[in-house]
Amino acid sequence: TPYGRVLALDLPGFGLSAPDGRAAGVGRNVGALEGFLRSTARPPVVLIGNSMGGLVSVLLTARSPGLVRG
Repeated sequence: TPYGRVLALDLPGFGLSAPDGRAAGVGRNVGALEGFLRSTARPPVVLIGNSMGGLVSVLLTARSPGLVRG
């Protein structure tokens, strides 16, 4: 993109990502997103999510607001 780096995370247990022995619930996916952002992204980031991904984004923002710009 001409305006910024775009990363798409396939949450564990959804899409093509297997849960790998983990529960694929909202709480676990908040942790997966946080780990992904800390290891791969350059926070603060803008999160976009659909359905459960939106909820995961909101919950992560509440838990770690320093990682999220919008």
